[in-house]
Amino acid sequence: MNMEMTLEEKIKRVAAIIDEALTVQKINPVYIPTAYFKPENLGFPTPRDVFRILRESGAMKMRCWWGYDIVEEGKKQRFVKTDADEPQNDDDFEVYEIEVDERKLRQFVVNKRVSANDVEFDSQNGVIFFGRITHAFQRGREEQLRLKLFQILWDRKKVIRGGKARPKGELFPASAVAVQLGFLEDPRAFSKNTTAKDKLDNLLKNTERTLQAKKLPIRLYQKGGIQIIVNI
Repeated sequence: MNMEMTLEEKIKRVAAIIDEALTVQKINPVYIPTAYFKPENLGFPTPRDVFRILRESGAMKMRCWWGYDIVEEGKKQRFVKTDADEPQNDDDFEVYEIEVDERKLRQFVVNKRVSANDVEFDSQNGVIFFGRITHAFQRGREEQLRLKLFQILWDRKKVIRGGKARPKGELFPASAVAVQLGFLEDPRAFSKNTTAKDKLDNLLKNTERTLQAKKLPIRLYQKGGIQIIVNI
């Protein structure tokens, strides 16, 4: 847990989680499980001061509810609130209902405007920005591996604009990536280590699948090396 995060970094982290919920749920207010704001997910002890600042700025209003999810026709998931102030059964969980002023919130998410022709990666806070789309890497082990993967590869990415690569970037050896991710210790053993190769392959596939679902123009190339490709 990073106890040394500045208040600005904490605000940016919380705002990115709320902004991502807006993108995914496509409703306002959004419903976010309180567990998302626990220390192990945020990287700092409590969001209390951040919530206060966002409320006082007019970026959001929030309430807390208990309830449960139902799956409607078309497999659409919806949260159903209860009037109780505690769980009534094993399916109940606690959420924040957050009504958002999107313009004010996004002033906290990014320090500069990110256009639809730019993809930005905030390595420190673990957030990808593309126009109005954001993706915040969470604090679970799998998500932290994805964040580490981006931190390794981002500076060597290839950006394709109008069919031309600008810049072309550079491939990163798969063995070196696997070592930095902790899948093995000796890069020379990578070619014969099927466990490490499978872990890396699954991580790349699952990460790209997640980014595609968010409609981010990012691909993970894996042939003779690994590279992030941004095609805009």
